[in-house]
Amino acid sequence: MTTRFGGFAEEYERFRPGYPEALWQTLSERIRPSASTRLADCRWLDVGSGTGRVAIEAAARFGTTRVIALEPDPLMLQEANRTAELRGVDLEFVVGPAEAIPLADASIDLLTVAQAFHWFRPERAVPELRRVLRSTGTLAVFWNVRQNHRSDFLGDYERLIDRYNPDRPRGGRVESVLDRLREHGSFAELSHESIAWDQTYTEESWLGFARTPSYVRSVLSAEQLDEFSDALRAIIRRHFGRGEFTIPYATELFCARAGSE
Repeated sequence: MTTRFGGFAEEYERFRPGYPEALWQTLSERIRPSASTRLADCRWLDVGSGTGRVAIEAAARFGTTRVIALEPDPLMLQEANRTAELRGVDLEFVVGPAEAIPLADASIDLLTVAQAFHWFRPERAVPELRRVLRSTGTLAVFWNVRQNHRSDFLGDYERLIDRYNPDRPRGGRVESVLDRLREHGSFAELSHESIAWDQTYTEESWLGFARTPSYVRSVLSAEQLDEFSDALRAIIRRHFGRGEFTIPYATELFCARAGSE
């Protein structure tokens, strides 16, 4: 049972950015099985659901109670359940990995993977994703990616991370998704779209966010984490003073239909 993030599920939910309105609009247009199908009538599975950001929003936005949040970390699902109750949203929470989805064959209309595909063992997970999709089903994989080239601050932030963890993983997600889906051979109409947007932060919310990535939290000691936070605070104030600031993102969205190319 994975507990990679569960020890700080509340911080993860509080500080990680959400997704832009344009993403939800694109999903509503792209992922329905047919033009006449209502999303509220579809069975929706969110794999690697974490604290339920996408699953809860999907259930609330599209008015469906047929959303399943699948997550290997029970502590993350506890936080998701708490958030769903606060929002008055009804959905199903299931503990399980992407590599062994505990659902029947061809039982899902819409399948989302948000900010999680890079944690999967793709040689096992991709066949499982396809197995649970109906023949008319759609898969959508997406990440929020900071646009470092658009911000001097982000350049300084990345260099600070490299100082503390020069061996952290980076890049390759776009190529990885498309290659893995093509290799399996049972997905069609593969597409990639980039949605640009900005997120507003305060000094404290960015400091909170910066402590959540695994390549920071899992590598740095408590003393190093404090040093990292102090150095980051100085960088923030040098660029923005003590006021709010915006960070440029792009949500990288990959969609595919069940079927062969």
